[in-house]
Amino acid sequence: LTIDIKSPVPINKQIVREWKKECEERGIDPFNCCFDESGGGVVFGDVVKMVWSNAVQGISASGSPIERPEDKGKEDVVKFSNRATQIWYNAHPFFRSCQIKKVSMSLAKEICSRRPDDGSSTTDGRTLKVESKRVYKRRTGQSPDESDSFFLMVEHCRTRHSFKPAEKVVNDIRKD
Repeated sequence: LTIDIKSPVPINKQIVREWKKECEERGIDPFNCCFDESGGGVVFGDVVKMVWSNAVQGISASGSPIERPEDKGKEDVVKFSNRATQIWYNAHPFFRSCQIKKVSMSLAKEICSRRPDDGSSTTDGRTLKVESKRVYKRRTGQSPDESDSFFLMVEHCRTRHSFKPAEKVVNDIRKD
């Protein structure tokens, strides 16, 4: 997307206009779009609604994990300490079942480089927590933007389009 920092039009408005234009040129309905509404994304979401559509989904990675009806009563459900961790790990079953494959090398490296938070474990009854973005940035020198966007897209597909992981785990992963 191209923005003009000298323009009197606010940057968020320029971004939304460009995003909308790109989607319209590709025939992508706003219902099939999402953005991170965590932190500054709340204000960005207001701009999205004013400039484009209420149908664009805002997904927050802030706060507590969301309880899912299908997990009620299951003792083996992994407990997440926060929403960001839940979004991060909810995509993993799609990789194990080969429903998601052929990710770019840069995305794969970023996904594999984000670590569980110190003391995070599921084997001893504690909840799972991915290292914070701040810790990741300090350790690697960059923000996990590509993987955050990717996991946000998977969450969008789960919540808007009923994308569910296959029951079967594929152990024989071949190059396609």
